[in-house]
Amino acid sequence: MSGAIAMGGNKVTGLAAASANGDAVRYEQYAAIGTYSAWTPTLTAASSNPTASATASENRYTQTGKQVSGWGHMNVTAAGGGNYRLPLPVAPKSTSAYHKPIGWATLIVDDGGAYARAYRLIQVPSQTYCHAVDFDSSTVPAVNTLSNVDVSDIDAAALGGGSVYLVWQFDYEAA
Repeated sequence: MSGAIAMGGNKVTGLAAASANGDAVRYEQYAAIGTYSAWTPTLTAASSNPTASATASENRYTQTGKQVSGWGHMNVTAAGGGNYRLPLPVAPKSTSAYHKPIGWATLIVDDGGAYARAYRLIQVPSQTYCHAVDFDSSTVPAVNTLSNVDVSDIDAAALGGGSVYLVWQFDYEAA
């Protein structure tokens, strides 16, 4: 076919889903771009898991092409042991030799005082989770090592009781 096609107000129907460059896009594919999805992250730790809860409706992400962006929060009521791990909603592009910064996390302690601390979210090489590295730390983590994360920072009991809220934002490249 060549030249203009006058549709006379009619629609093109029965179109296959776009799967390659140059394909026409169906309405439902276009409408999904930039749509936020709910996810329920499960916080774990290297040696023993903390007690934490998250609500899917309060943890959101979107993926446009390979770009993944999102935010969320979680209530931690009992500390675990070892470095904390926050899962990512979509598998990230694999990295094998370095830690890739993917966003920020803020720790807020609800103990009647005003305590907050900033962390960098760092993708762990070849994994689908990230670590929170203390932003104020003068120690730069070595390749494949995140030993400078102080778990007591997210232990509500060590900070006078109450609940600890982890709040995060991330942007990264999907696999």
